[in-house]
Amino acid sequence: MVFQKLKVVNLKPNPSKCCFGWKNITFLGRVVNCEGSHHDPKKVTIVEDFHVPRKIIKVRALLGSIIYCKKIILGYAKIAKPFFALIKKECKFLSHQYAKLLLLL
Repeated sequence: MVFQKLKVVNLKPNPSKCCFGWKNITFLGRVVNCEGSHHDPKKVTIVEDFHVPRKIIKVRALLGSIIYCKKIILGYAKIAKPFFALIKKECKFLSHQYAKLLLLL
C-alpha cells in the first residue's frame, strides 16, 4: 500500500535510508516502536550521570541536556529558572550556589 502511494506521486524510496520490519528505530533522539515514542535511554543517562559543574560552560551544557527532557519533567520552568539565573553575565558563578540548588531539588 505504501509503495503504491509512492509510485502514484512518482517518489522512489532510498533503500539505504529505509527501515522495514524493525521493532524499534531511533529517530531524532527518540525510540519509536509499536507502543509509541520514548526518550532514548542513552540521552537520559547523560543527564542522570552529569557531574556537579565547576564552570559556567558546564551549567550551560547541563541546561542543554535537560531541555531535551523538558516535556517529561513536571514543573520544568520552575526548576530551571535558578539555573538560568546562574548563567547570566552579571551573575558571578559560584559552585556552592549551584550545589545549594541541587539540594533543593
